[in-house]
Amino acid sequence: MITDPAGRFLLVNDAFRELFQQKQVLIGMTVLSTLRNSAIHEAIQKGIEGNRVIDLEVEAAEAPGRTFLMNAHPILDQQNKVIGVVAVFRDYTRLKRLEKSRREFVENVSHELRSPLSIIQGYIETILDNPDLGREEIAGFLRITKKHSDRLTALVSDLLTISSFEAAESAGLKPAAAPFPSCDLKAVTQKVIDDMRIVSERKKITLHLQGEPIEQCAAIDPGHVEQVLFNLLDNAVKYSLEGGRVTVEASGGDDAIIVCVADTGAGIPESSLPHVFERFYRVDRARTREVGGTGLGLSIVKHIIQSNGGRVWVESRVGEGSKFYFTLPIAKPA
Repeated sequence: MITDPAGRFLLVNDAFRELFQQKQVLIGMTVLSTLRNSAIHEAIQKGIEGNRVIDLEVEAAEAPGRTFLMNAHPILDQQNKVIGVVAVFRDYTRLKRLEKSRREFVENVSHELRSPLSIIQGYIETILDNPDLGREEIAGFLRITKKHSDRLTALVSDLLTISSFEAAESAGLKPAAAPFPSCDLKAVTQKVIDDMRIVSERKKITLHLQGEPIEQCAAIDPGHVEQVLFNLLDNAVKYSLEGGRVTVEASGGDDAIIVCVADTGAGIPESSLPHVFERFYRVDRARTREVGGTGLGLSIVKHIIQSNGGRVWVESRVGEGSKFYFTLPIAKPA
């Protein structure tokens, strides 16, 4: 937009009209009376009175949730007298959200790293400062140290996995077409269930592949399906009470295969459902610390499924368990 020294519009473009939802004739009207935004009005006045460039972050009431960078520059005549102001608005929303996400990510990673590192350091220092410790005590300290070093390894591995998927998404890349015609979903699911059997039996939790085998095959790398199922089953077992039940069921449709991983755990509060696939989000932080985990498993699931053209969602009620669903594209005949 361009204004005169009194702050009246001389020129606006269509993008400005759309941003501020202005359909009326603006030429000759003042910025303050039209936009009713004191921050923009003051920026224009400062540009006029101070003969200097003004940079301002603006949140327009007409565009809730969006942030703009306003750059206001005085217009001078041949005698260096201010005869108006030209202002440009750039949509800064995405960059601001990315910056907020980056800040939160660094804070979360730092927090997740600090705890196991402090524990490992503490036990090592205890061993070094007490040379007369018995072998049994040292072995106990080393077992705890190994547990937390394993936690660090898992965290770094999950971070690298998410980073690779996000880098591919940022570059607009999709997973390469598999060199095989399809993924045998039943075989992959049974393999993951067999791998999880030892963990589930410790809590007396039943793992079960439910329903009839589907005829369609999924057009996806079996390794990706295995990783998704492992993360979902691992969560289901961790958050189910002793004696619970976890089932996996797949059903075929015309366009996609729908897979459901259901458990008889504590369930998820409704307010948390929209956030469970976010990085490091935890419904119950105290409970998560107790059972372990990096807080990245469901985020990895989301990235894998979406990058392969599917979608993922959850249904849950407190006290009634949870059902995690994801879809897989059907393999086309060769």
